[in-house]
Amino acid sequence: MAHTITHFRAGSHSRVPVPSAQIVLTGLAHCVIWSLAPPLFLGNLHSDTVEATSWATHWDLGYFKHPPLVAWVLNLVGSLPGSRMVNDLLLSQATVAITAAFLWRTVGLFANRRTALAAVVIYLASPPATYFATQVNHNSFSIPFGAAILCFGLAYMKRRRSLDIALLGLAAGLGLLTKYQTAFNLLTLGVLAVVVPAFRWVWRDPRSYVGALLAFLIFGPHLWWDYNHGWRTILYASTDRPLRTFGDFGYSLNELLDGLLMCAVGPLLAWLILGRPNLVLGCDARARLGVWIGLTPIVVMIALGFGSGQILRQGWLIPQIPGVAIALALMYARSLNAIVLAPLSVAFRSILLSVGQVIAFATFLMSRSLTGNPVAAYSLDGRLLASSVQAVWNDRNAGPIPCIVMPNRSYALAMVLYANPVPLVVDLDLSGLPEKDPLAACRLTGGLAITPDGQEYNNELNILNMKAVTVTVPTWPRVGAMTWTFQIYVIPPPG
Repeated sequence: MAHTITHFRAGSHSRVPVPSAQIVLTGLAHCVIWSLAPPLFLGNLHSDTVEATSWATHWDLGYFKHPPLVAWVLNLVGSLPGSRMVNDLLLSQATVAITAAFLWRTVGLFANRRTALAAVVIYLASPPATYFATQVNHNSFSIPFGAAILCFGLAYMKRRRSLDIALLGLAAGLGLLTKYQTAFNLLTLGVLAVVVPAFRWVWRDPRSYVGALLAFLIFGPHLWWDYNHGWRTILYASTDRPLRTFGDFGYSLNELLDGLLMCAVGPLLAWLILGRPNLVLGCDARARLGVWIGLTPIVVMIALGFGSGQILRQGWLIPQIPGVAIALALMYARSLNAIVLAPLSVAFRSILLSVGQVIAFATFLMSRSLTGNPVAAYSLDGRLLASSVQAVWNDRNAGPIPCIVMPNRSYALAMVLYANPVPLVVDLDLSGLPEKDPLAACRLTGGLAITPDGQEYNNELNILNMKAVTVTVPTWPRVGAMTWTFQIYVIPPPG
């Protein structure tokens, strides 16, 4: 297999094709649709989004579950005028656009504009660019860094430019500050540098190690922070969901299957949009390169997951979507040239698909609400909850809420989207908090403790010996009769 891709000569300075009107129209329309339509039918955002937003209330080099870059960026976006939800979704779609640009450049190193367009269409049709992009979490935020690592790494191995290795070091460092799993994209480059003879020169070139040093300088401060905090973030990433029983093994396989199906959705829809091209392997060097790019991170991730005794999760496959898009585009390259398509037909089909997908997402959420089983992470009216909670605080105190104790982030953190400034959040849902009394921080400033009615943490919150105020919150949009009841405990300021 390696022998067939030796003609990708190192030092070849092929130009990346200029983006066509189709690619610009496709990407722009997709990002506009998925930025502006979801706020019309979402009352809340995924708990991962508001969780990272709450971490950003205090700047640090690391947090309990993840490296810090996503919290930093969400904090910056939260300072902008306008709706925090809209701004977060605009940020998410900006990462989608950046990812699409990197895919275009990467495939353009080896193929023509039509093949590069195919990679972008495959990605934009996939769940990580649509449904999962509304989560704005560490998985979705790591996708552009994974794409950048593949882009600059392959460009460096093909063209031997110092700028490419410098940009690779920058992308790798920032990617690791986003989510550790971006290391799988680096492993892909390492495998390519072994199996492709034309790429093996990178091991002998000192610039490769300068790029690695640059990545370490960016990522190193977080490692030092993690060391001084008992490796809490790395331990969480490596031991959070241990594989202990046959049931865990079955659950892990189910998550893996869900993830692989997620990876297949975009390619299937894109196959229809692109005119049903054929996969070409045989002696096609680009196609064989694509196989390595697409399969390596997934195989390594599965092996390391099971090898380390961890339950695999669907979300681990989300950052691998750029590799899948690049791989399939390169495998389609030869047959794409034989397909006759009308001008802008791919763009129009992609736009119609984006509209259909966002309508399907809204229909799913509202049907859940109508049947009395709404998805709280999206359908809880977070704005109403926030205003109700603020009213309880204002009845007894002046100014913004300084602190919130919450036992369930899917509900209580909804108000993080709408509170300004964002209060300190003490999350009782996370184990391993360093404080012996997690309520101590709120007792110093005063604040609120919020719990859904009947939540198991009620007894823990009742030690405050205070009467709870009850508020009821419906779904957004107002579909179905389901409501949530919350108990709010006021923690008075000292004195």
